[in-house]
Amino acid sequence: MNIKKELTKIIEKSFDVDTLKVIDESFKHNVPKGAQSHFKVIIISNDFIGKSQLERHKKVYLSVHDLMQRIHALSLHTLTREEAQEENLDFKTPDCVR
Repeated sequence: MNIKKELTKIIEKSFDVDTLKVIDESFKHNVPKGAQSHFKVIIISNDFIGKSQLERHKKVYLSVHDLMQRIHALSLHTLTREEAQEENLDFKTPDCVR
């Protein structure tokens, strides 16, 4: 099963998404070829208005709870539409030290 597709589907069902990027970064880590273990997720949604980063992340983790048993690392970037327009968005992930 493709975890990236599952993550995308669950998040799209759980939030009113303006922008969603689900990036499989497993290749940057010391994992077997083809592993689906490390993901970066960028969600821009007004569902996050008035919520702290902790509250936003809890909401996302609750929505993908069942899938987390198969994921080693999940990096979340959760913003409102207004925040996305105001901020200099740089979501680069450093390579894993091997």
